Amino acid sequence: MKVRKVEKKDYNQLVLHAKNVINYYDFFDNYNDELNTGLATFLLNNMIRNVNYGYVIEYNGLIVGVLLASIPDYKHQNIFSDQDLIDLNVEEADNINFFKTLDDNQEEIKNLEIYTNQVYYEMFQKYSDIVSNRSEILMFSILPKHRGRGLSDILYNKFKFDIIEYGYPDFCLFTTTNCDYGYYEHKKLQFVKEIMYDSSNVNEELAKFLSIPMFGIIYYGNANAPKEYDGVAEEIIEENNQ
Repeated sequence: MKVRKVEKKDYNQLVLHAKNVINYYDFFDNYNDELNTGLATFLLNNMIRNVNYGYVIEYNGLIVGVLLASIPDYKHQNIFSDQDLIDLNVEEADNINFFKTLDDNQEEIKNLEIYTNQVYYEMFQKYSDIVSNRSEILMFSILPKHRGRGLSDILYNKFKFDIIEYGYPDFCLFTTTNCDYGYYEHKKLQFVKEIMYDSSNVNEELAKFLSIPMFGIIYYGNANAPKEYDGVAEEIIEENNQ
C-alpha cells in the first residue's frame, strides 16, 4: 500500500477508478463498456477541472483511493489544467461519440449525470455565503472492495491537516444521496440539501435503481481539530519518500 501525491500522469488511472466506483452495470440491459468508460471520463473531467491538491492510495499498481481538492490561493497550479476536458452540457454531450446512440436507460443515466452537475453549480451559487473561500473536496472515493480498512480516514485526515497548514481550514464538498454519503454524516459535518428527483420526475425503472427521493447535499466544516489527525498518513508518506 502506497500513499502519494496525485500526478498528471494518473489521469487514465483516475478514469479507471471512477469507472469502478461510479458504475451502472446493474442498470443497463445491454452493458456497453465504451459508454461506461465515457460516463466515467465525463464525470471525472468535471470533478478535476479545478484540482490543485490531491493524494492517491495505490495497491499493486492500482489507484484504490483518491482525494482531490481545490484550495484557495494554494501554491500549486491546477494539476490537470491542460487536459482536453469535456463540458457538461446537453448540446455538447450529444455530439460526443459514446453518447450518440443510446437506448432509453442509457439516455436516462446520461441526463441524470448532466442534471447532477447542474444542481452542483446551482447549489454552490445559491449557498455562496457558505461555500465561498473554502477548500473544496472535488473527488473522494475508495474502491468498494477496499472500504472498511481505514483508507478514507488516511486521506481525509491528511487533507484536514494540510488545509490547516495552508490557512484555509474551512472546507466543503458536494454529493448526492445516490452516493455513499454516510461517511460525512459520521463525521458530523453541517449540511444543506435540496431534492433533485422524486417518483414524479423519474421513470419507474430508474426510480428502482436510485435512492428516491434523491437529494443534492453540500457538506461543510472546519478542519481545526488537530487531535483528530493521527499522523498515520504522514508516516506512510514519509516511508514512501525514503
